[in-house]
Amino acid sequence: MRKSLLFLLFLISSIYGFATNEIIESQFLPIECATTYVQTTAMLREGLIDINAFDSYDYLQDSDGILYAANASESLEAVCLGLIEAPNEYANITIKEEIIFNGKSYNVVEIANSAFFDCTFLQNITLPATIKKIGFRAFAGCTNLESVIFPESLQIIETEAFVNCYKISSVYIPKNVTTLGDDNNKNVFLCCNNLQHIKVDKNNKHFDSRKNCNAIIETSTNTLITGCSYSKLVEGIESIGFRSFKQMADLYELNIPSTIKSINATAFDGCPNINYISVSKRNSVYDSRNNCNAIIETATNTLCIGSNKTVIPTDIVKIGACAFCGRTGLLDIVIPNSVQMIREFAFEGCFYLRSVILPQNLKEIYPAAFKNCSMLSKVIIPNSVERIWEEAFMNCTDLYSVSMPNSVIQIDDSAFRDCDNLVNSEF
Repeated sequence: MRKSLLFLLFLISSIYGFATNEIIESQFLPIECATTYVQTTAMLREGLIDINAFDSYDYLQDSDGILYAANASESLEAVCLGLIEAPNEYANITIKEEIIFNGKSYNVVEIANSAFFDCTFLQNITLPATIKKIGFRAFAGCTNLESVIFPESLQIIETEAFVNCYKISSVYIPKNVTTLGDDNNKNVFLCCNNLQHIKVDKNNKHFDSRKNCNAIIETSTNTLITGCSYSKLVEGIESIGFRSFKQMADLYELNIPSTIKSINATAFDGCPNINYISVSKRNSVYDSRNNCNAIIETATNTLCIGSNKTVIPTDIVKIGACAFCGRTGLLDIVIPNSVQMIREFAFEGCFYLRSVILPQNLKEIYPAAFKNCSMLSKVIIPNSVERIWEEAFMNCTDLYSVSMPNSVIQIDDSAFRDCDNLVNSEF
C-alpha cells in the first residue's frame, strides 16, 4: 500500500513538475519503477547498465528527473544513474551534491556506467564536490557536450567515459585523480577531436602535462595517453599509447623526439591530415630515413606510421598494422618490391586512394588492409600472393577490376564484400 501511494505521488510530481532543491520521501522511486527505467532508457536498452548492481539500493529522483541510487550502509553514499527521461530542453544539468531520504543525507560520490550515454542534447554538466568516480562510458556519445569541470574530489575516470564528445575543447585533470581508463585503453577522451587545451594539475602524482605539452602523460611510465591536434611530443616521453590521438583532424605534423621507444599501432588511427613526419636523428628505435615522411622501426625495417606524403623507402620489408589508417589525403602509393607483408588495417579508411602498386614479393594481404578505400578502382594482385584475408578489400565501392594470379590459394569469404561495382575479375 505504501509503495503504491509513493508511486502515485511520484507520478503526480512528474506530471506537474513540483520543484524542490532536496530529495524528499515522496520522490522515492520503487524498484518496479526502476525496472521500467531499464526498459525505456537508451543506455539500458543497450545493456550498458546492470540494474542488479544496485539491487539493495533505494531509488530517488530529483526535480530535474535525475535518478539516484542511495546505499543505506554506514557510508551513506549515493550513485547518479542518469536521467529517467531525456527531454531536449535539458541542455544544462547539475548533479546534486547530496540527497535526503528518510531523514538521512547521502553524498553523491559516483556517476554510474553509461549514466548519460548518448544524451546528445546535453551541453554542460556540473559535477558536485563529492564526486569520486565517473563510470565506464558515463558521458559517451554526448556529441554536444561543451563543458565539464572536474571537482578536486575526483579520483577515477573509467574507460571511454567521454568517448565521442566532439565539442569538448578543454580538459583539466585535478590533483587527486589516480586512474584513467584501464590497462588496455587509458584515453578516456577518445575521439574528442575538438580538444585544444589539456592540462594536469601540477600536484597530481600519477599524471602530468610536462613542459606544457598539451597532453596527458602517465608519469610512472612516461606514456602519452591522451593527446590532441595541438599537443607537443616533448623530450622525456617514452611511449605513445593506444589510440591516444585517434581522429584528430587538425593534426598535420609529427616530430618524434629522441626518447620515444614505443608507439602503439593505433596511436594515430583516423588522423586524416598528417602530412609531415620527422624523427630525431638521436632516436635509437625509430627513424625517418631518406626524408620519407614516415616512422620506421629501425631494427625491423617496418614502416609503423605513414602520412599523406609518405614515399616508402626501398629497404622496407613490412608495412605495420594501421600504418596509414584514415589518411584521407593519400591519393596514390607505390609499395616497393622489398615489402613482404602488409599488416591488418594498414590502409583502412584511405577513402581517396585511387591506385596502389603492390610488391612482387607479397605473400598475403592481411585482414582489412584496404578496407573502405572507396575510390580504389583497380587492383593487380602479384603472382606471389597466396592468401587474401577477410575484409581485405571490403567496401571498396569503386573497385571494378581485380587481376587474380594462379598463386592465390585462399580468398576469404568477406575479402571483397560490398565491392558492388566489381564486374571484371581475371583469374
